[in-house]
Amino acid sequence: MKYTTLILLLIVIISTLFISYSHSVEYDEDEFEGVEHTHSHNHQTNENNMADDAGSGSGEQEVASSSGEQAAQDNTNKLPKWRTQSNWYMEIAFVIFIAGYVVNYFIGKKTNQALVSLWGQKARSLFVRNFSFLGDSNQFTIIKVDPNTYNFTCSGRVNCYGAQVSINLKKRQDLFTQLMDLASFAEPDRIKIDVALTKGECDTVIFAITKAKALKKFKADNNDLHLFASKIDNQGALSSAYAVMGDTDCLPSVFLKPEFVNILNSNERLFESLHLTDHSSINPTKFNKTLSFVFRLPKISDMDKLMELIAMAIDFIDVVANCELPKASKAKAEKLREKERQEVFKAQQQERVEAAQRAKIEKAKKEREAISKLTPEEQRKRDEKDHKQQLKKRSKSQRVVIG
Repeated sequence: MKYTTLILLLIVIISTLFISYSHSVEYDEDEFEGVEHTHSHNHQTNENNMADDAGSGSGEQEVASSSGEQAAQDNTNKLPKWRTQSNWYMEIAFVIFIAGYVVNYFIGKKTNQALVSLWGQKARSLFVRNFSFLGDSNQFTIIKVDPNTYNFTCSGRVNCYGAQVSINLKKRQDLFTQLMDLASFAEPDRIKIDVALTKGECDTVIFAITKAKALKKFKADNNDLHLFASKIDNQGALSSAYAVMGDTDCLPSVFLKPEFVNILNSNERLFESLHLTDHSSINPTKFNKTLSFVFRLPKISDMDKLMELIAMAIDFIDVVANCELPKASKAKAEKLREKERQEVFKAQQQERVEAAQRAKIEKAKKEREAISKLTPEEQRKRDEKDHKQQLKKRSKSQRVVIG
């Protein structure tokens, strides 16, 4: 695929050169347009005048014929450049570019389909062993969303409602994306696994692992990490290329089993993130506890390494369900969430007060606009009515009850 992209890039460069050359030729000719033709026309006119002075009947016919031919030649010279058959560079360049774009579309589309098909062949047995229901029709079916996005769902497993696998590939069918990929600007192929955990099967906890270089962005993209979690320095034997975050310091020792650490350390290039949370953004009311993994899709020769990471992700479901946090850690986690609930309540109260103030201001504004549209007589009657209401209120406030 890389060699194909280089060939298409060469086609684009050749097309650009054709266009540049076409413009340069047109500019050089147009710069002196009319100079040579004017000189020839003046010279021919002088000859015709001399022939008229000395001519005869037959001479006049020859001059008329010569003038007609010269006029036809002048009309031909005045035709636009694009209508002459000697200037097809731009048309050829555009045809080559469009042909290259179409060829790249079908090649890129076929390449993405081949990658997904290979992943399905490798992962099928793994999901069949761990889930009872695969796909929408209980078959291992990968749904195509668009040429570079594919989804797969599965359910029927203890400790979770189900999982969704999203495969997000490069836009190989887009020639411009391919050119960006040559310059290392395109996004890599990724696979994301979202697991909806069963309620009550695991303690309330927030835990995440990501690359140390991507920690700042990862925290900014996930509000729960920003609110509750902090970086944990004591991450055991895990590589320093990773950064660990959690709402309590004991989480690395609870979740990072030796076999998981070995898999993560040996697949740094493919692993991107792990995120366990009780503040799910997928469907908070139905699935508030979720477990998410993001991996990079490797080359075909390294697909077995990806299967190792996916197997780890599935096993991690049971580890989360069976974990038991110390009482102190549970109390700390609950305290953080209680504080967050109070802040949310205060924010809601403040929002209601501001909404009431805005409604009051809007009502007063409408009343002023209505008053400004009244006639003087209507305004006088309104003032009298308001005055009577004020007197009535004062009389009520001045009453004295005896006995």
